[in-house]
Amino acid sequence: MESVVGEVVRVECQITYCVYISVCWNLRFYSVRRVSLQVKANGVDFHCEQFGYGDHTVLLLPGAIGGSMTDFNCQLEKMNPEKFTIFGFDPRGYGRSIPPERDWPINFRHRDAEDAVAVMNTLGQKRFSVLGFSDGGTIGLILAAQYPEHVRKLVVWGANAYLTEEIIEKHRAQQWVRRLLPRSSKTAFKEQFHHNVRFYSVRRVSLQVKANGVDFHCEQFGYGDHTVLLLPGAIGGSMTDFNCQLEKMNPEKFTIFGFDPRGYGRSIPPERDWPINFRHRDAEDAVAVMNTLGQKKFSVLGWSDGGITGLLLASQYPELVQKLVVWGTNAYITDKDMKMYQAVEDIDQWSARMKEPFIQVYGEKYFRVQWSNWVKAYSRYYTHNKGDICKAELKKITCPTFIIHGMKDPMVVAEHPVYLNKHIQNSRLHNMPEGKHNIHLRYADEFNKMVEDFLLE
Repeated sequence: MESVVGEVVRVECQITYCVYISVCWNLRFYSVRRVSLQVKANGVDFHCEQFGYGDHTVLLLPGAIGGSMTDFNCQLEKMNPEKFTIFGFDPRGYGRSIPPERDWPINFRHRDAEDAVAVMNTLGQKRFSVLGFSDGGTIGLILAAQYPEHVRKLVVWGANAYLTEEIIEKHRAQQWVRRLLPRSSKTAFKEQFHHNVRFYSVRRVSLQVKANGVDFHCEQFGYGDHTVLLLPGAIGGSMTDFNCQLEKMNPEKFTIFGFDPRGYGRSIPPERDWPINFRHRDAEDAVAVMNTLGQKKFSVLGWSDGGITGLLLASQYPELVQKLVVWGTNAYITDKDMKMYQAVEDIDQWSARMKEPFIQVYGEKYFRVQWSNWVKAYSRYYTHNKGDICKAELKKITCPTFIIHGMKDPMVVAEHPVYLNKHIQNSRLHNMPEGKHNIHLRYADEFNKMVEDFLLE
């Protein structure tokens, strides 16, 4: 996804088949395809509802003091999910986009239009149709006028481009605003939502999760009972390292979370720093993120550096880890390893195919500096810890562990997977004769099948 104005903050809640949400004035069932999102844009956390997975994207704009759940349940539940991907938008101070409280500058409708475009841009939606009801129709008119390059088609009803004195007096007399609000207090109303319930989507969803003082970017895919955490390699993230798992693993059996460690991927800011315990910190961060997402038991897939993080996570938090899969990873550094790392420190020696994905995410300057910092961080492990990264922690791993090794891996010598297999109880080793370092990408179908079979045993 391109760099955008804001970021998806978090999925509010999730459930395997349907979710029963109680609000003050009605009871509703929501489809498995409906997803509750919170999106950071223009300095506000906006609530959105997403439904469907079709090619035609639609934005719903609610009426006065309205939101997705008061104004558009019939569209978010009954429009064709195979043809449309629908986003219901709660403007700032409306629905569940509180805080902030609603304020009313003279240009509030133009601001609502700008906010809606920023949210859609954050969600990666560059071209969409707009449905606007009542005041939302006015926002839709402004949005289509100001951003014609974004709006495919426009539908408005109950809308107007100007006000007459008769309309104003009629609204005052009917006190229509009062009738739109729930009878109970705002606090009681918000407490009716079950924040620990879980929504799932077969579509891939971008999230941003606040944990340990950092806004972490995550990718979520699937709605299965078995939760999986993906831990990326050096300077990697969900989008550079795990597209084949986030798009091809079985969504009916697994709920998959791709995690961008601090300073990696889209978890910037902060910039990456490199204390001697940075791998332990990554493990702690990953656990904090999963805890925030309500995931108390999950399996871990760790590639390369992410495999080291996975080893540490499984050893430090054995009660959380159901199963562990690692590949292209090691528990210590040899002299041969260190010479190999130093040989690839200069990215100018890399092929364009190897470095271009990272440059697209980070820009060349950040990637160049951080890759060099990564090599220096491992050099400190080598000199200060005599190459030991996590050898002592291996005996603390109690979950079933699957070690996969590409026998032509230029970055991991053959002794490393053998050592892991010897020192991790209840582990197994599988060698892929033609595999190199990126076996999960190069042989994605075979790799995913092996991993899925192991996880479901």
